[in-house]
Amino acid sequence: MWWFPQRPEQVYRRRLRQRLAIAQRLARDSSITRLQRENQIVSETALRSAQEDEHVFDRLFGEPLPAMLHAALRLERETWKTLIETQQRLAPDQNRRLLRAIQTVLATEEAILTSPLTKRYERRLEQLRKEELRTGR
Repeated sequence: MWWFPQRPEQVYRRRLRQRLAIAQRLARDSSITRLQRENQIVSETALRSAQEDEHVFDRLFGEPLPAMLHAALRLERETWKTLIETQQRLAPDQNRRLLRAIQTVLATEEAILTSPLTKRYERRLEQLRKEELRTGR
């Protein structure tokens, strides 16, 4: 139970950090064969969380996602989907590369929450999109 109400930014940031922890765990465990099914379930849970974020943001802040955060969230969802679809087929190092991309996107999403800059993040997201295309698709 929270004794003090949390600000919307804190709630949203906590959701991002939970998915970041999932990506870090998956990167650590991606080469363990006996955990493949569990890793798949955890990845699907993270994707569902990312898919809910647009509505969560609207509920928390009372306005739609800013365009830059929307673009970052879309890239994150696409990368989670790619990981889920290819997790069983890719080598562990390729999975780790996708997971590193997810971690970077999540860090970018968190930075976007607190910064008015846009061009910087547009360039970063475009670079991540190109890296993702080289790794898993």
